[in-house]
Amino acid sequence: MEDPEELTSTFEWPADKCFKSVSDCSPKTKLNSVCITEYFMKTSGRDVSMFSLVLRKGFGMMVGDFVAAVIEVQKDGVCFFQSQVNSEYTKSLTYFTKIIVSEEGEIQETSCECVAGAELSAGCKHLAATLFVILRYNERGVWQVRKICTQIPQKWHLPKKQKKMVSPQRRLKNFPTKYQCTMSTRKI
Repeated sequence: MEDPEELTSTFEWPADKCFKSVSDCSPKTKLNSVCITEYFMKTSGRDVSMFSLVLRKGFGMMVGDFVAAVIEVQKDGVCFFQSQVNSEYTKSLTYFTKIIVSEEGEIQETSCECVAGAELSAGCKHLAATLFVILRYNERGVWQVRKICTQIPQKWHLPKKQKKMVSPQRRLKNFPTKYQCTMSTRKI
């Protein structure tokens, strides 16, 4: 396996200071589910079981809020995305992905720090999760990225929910007793 630093890209990657965190007013790409499927079919060598497994796991990671952050920059009609995806099994482990999407919506290059995504234009579930986050934004206009604690309203000053009180008469009214049974309904 090659060292990720030695991999050569056909695109010049923008400087880190150019990237901005995604927001609801970020420009949309032409990325669609067909582009994602074709890309993973190409990277898996047309092995249907492999690319469908990667897509299923990636979609599950997107729904499970494993994508912690996405940043982007557009340069000459090409979108550059970087994301931080938490490990599915180890809480302290995160993977950083890089994705380049052309203005037509075609996925040009991808890379991930995990073993499966370490090659240039490789396919792994972390890349799939990030691509599904981008796709969901294109379709619904909402980023499916996990919110950090400072983005969620505080809950410690909210009043507790009141329990619904039931009067003792109402409770006993619906409660059967042994004296309500008649002789005709008893089995001996």
